[in-house]
Amino acid sequence: MNTNPDLVELLKARIESAGFVVLIMHVAEIRAGLDLAGVTEAHHPSVIVFVLTTPNAAALRKIVGRDEQVYEILDDSADIDTIVQAVREAARARPTT
Repeated sequence: MNTNPDLVELLKARIESAGFVVLIMHVAEIRAGLDLAGVTEAHHPSVIVFVLTTPNAAALRKIVGRDEQVYEILDDSADIDTIVQAVREAARARPTT
């Protein structure tokens, strides 16, 4: 897997335009000791989105399994909109306390 910073920034901008606050954390930062529990406690996220970029869809499917949602982005605005809609739905489905 690799990180595509342009894609991450595009997703961030589109999700923010839908009214959400977005924090970007990279796996390397978490592995280096980022206090993920502290970040989630401080920000109380409604939704956590994991973005994996790869040219090998079959390998990704093996990693995430068949039951997980995988969205393919092919440089199309509709592809990004699908992800933004999934974030909206996940936020609505999250129980509030």
